Amino acid sequence: MINIAALFADRWTSIILGLAFLIFIFDLIDLRPQIKGFRFVFSSTYAVYYLLRITLALLAAMIIEATEAVQNPWLLAFTAVISGVSLLQNFALKFSGQEVIDLAPVFDGYQDMMIAEQAPRVIRSEKARLIKLASELAALDPEMLRSELMTMLVSTQGAEAAQRRLEELERIQDAELLKRAYASEMVQLNVEYVADRKKAWFAQARASSPQPEPSTTTEG
Repeated sequence: MINIAALFADRWTSIILGLAFLIFIFDLIDLRPQIKGFRFVFSSTYAVYYLLRITLALLAAMIIEATEAVQNPWLLAFTAVISGVSLLQNFALKFSGQEVIDLAPVFDGYQDMMIAEQAPRVIRSEKARLIKLASELAALDPEMLRSELMTMLVSTQGAEAAQRRLEELERIQDAELLKRAYASEMVQLNVEYVADRKKAWFAQARASSPQPEPSTTTEG
């Protein structure tokens, strides 16, 4: 069995494990907003990017270790990761005024590749979200949908264009399909606004729906 205590007792093992863990966490925080998800960590592109990041941080750790300025291995790992980022952003080797090595574009290129690889998944996910939201809105009263859609159209396109668009939609004869058309149009116009207002619209619909009369019993 692996002796965990003995494993962490070794200074450089602790430093390398610290580097690996901290870089992974920092990448999740840094890359998720750009890539919109965590699945990029399973890609081969990220594997290469991750190894390059660890190599750079390990180089920084060796430099810091040589100075004997930091004794705690995990603190040294943290310092090395931060130093590695700074080194990445500022390191450029020039020869005769020409840049021979510039690391920043290399890492930026890997980030762009990861974003490009994940783009189809993000698009599919967004389409599914739009369809689901439109389907939920279609459960509302058609007059409410029409009124809210009219408001959105007027605010974005003006009254005349809004009226023309409604007339185009209302050529649909089937009532259920018309509701779905209203809902889809609203989602296409401003999905974030619709998602934000959805709860309020359903609450309004529940409040305006007729309440059943309380049952009365006649005693014989």
